[in-house]
Amino acid sequence: MRAKIISIAVGVLVVALAVGFRFLQLMPYPKGEFNWVDSPNMRHRAYVCTFTDMKFFTGRREVYRLKVEWGNTNGVRMLVFEQDVLQKDARTSSVDLNKLDEFVTWYPDSSHVVFKVSREDFGVDVPF
Repeated sequence: MRAKIISIAVGVLVVALAVGFRFLQLMPYPKGEFNWVDSPNMRHRAYVCTFTDMKFFTGRREVYRLKVEWGNTNGVRMLVFEQDVLQKDARTSSVDLNKLDEFVTWYPDSSHVVFKVSREDFGVDVPF
């Protein structure tokens, strides 16, 4: 009887240690970095974020988050567009956030922005 209790206690301890180890692995997530390109009239911003998330059971998820914000002179910004693109579905294996002009193109009048990250270009009309 005592051996059975000890084996159950050891089993519970092993499971608890495994769960604790997995939580330690997940502590720094989600994490990512971003950069933006201002529109020609300087009122809008187009962001590209590289974002990595880990879930307890499903594992690693890497996405590009594409975002457009409309702003005014008071510094208040409103979200106009947001879309996640899985990195495995992107047309390129990595986006250099220091060279975003290759992936984000604004129309000269700031009315439209095109993201060239996914297999299909995302075009977003921006309100004035």
